[in-house]
Amino acid sequence: MKNTQNFVNGIQEHHVPLEHAENTVNRSSCHDVVVIRPQNRYCDAEHGFERGWGISAKLTGSAALSMATGKLKAGVRSTAHAHDFETGIKIEAGGCRVYYGNRPNKLDSYVDVKKDDFIYIPAGIYHMPVTTSQEPMEYVVCRNTPIED
Repeated sequence: MKNTQNFVNGIQEHHVPLEHAENTVNRSSCHDVVVIRPQNRYCDAEHGFERGWGISAKLTGSAALSMATGKLKAGVRSTAHAHDFETGIKIEAGGCRVYYGNRPNKLDSYVDVKKDDFIYIPAGIYHMPVTTSQEPMEYVVCRNTPIED
C-alpha cells in the first residue's frame, strides 16, 4: 500500500488511499486523521433526505460520532422518526419547519429554522422536517453515534 505525503504550510499532510482505509483504521481506537473526499462519501436517502455521510464507523473508524451533509427538496417532508442518540443540525440553505413530539402520531410542537440556524434534537424525540422555502433545505448533521441511519 502506498501512502502519499505532502507538506502544506510546513505541515505534513498524510493521505491513505480510500481503498486501503478499511485495513488501516483501527475501529476500536482510531489514531490517524482520516479525510473523506466528496466522491468517497456514503450516500443514502433514509427518511426522505438525500445524505452524504463523511464521518462514521464504516468510513473513518469513528467510535462515537457520525456526520453528513444533506438535502431535503423544496415542498417535501421527511417521515416522522426518532433516534436513540442526540442530533445537531446546521442549516446551510433554505429553511424548514420541524414538527416534534413524544410519539410519531402526536407531533404537537414545532420550530422554524432557516439558513445559519443550529437545531438540537434530543434522543427519543420524534421529529419531521417540512421544507418551507422555494429552494431545497441543505444542512450539515452531526450525531453522537457512529452509525449512518
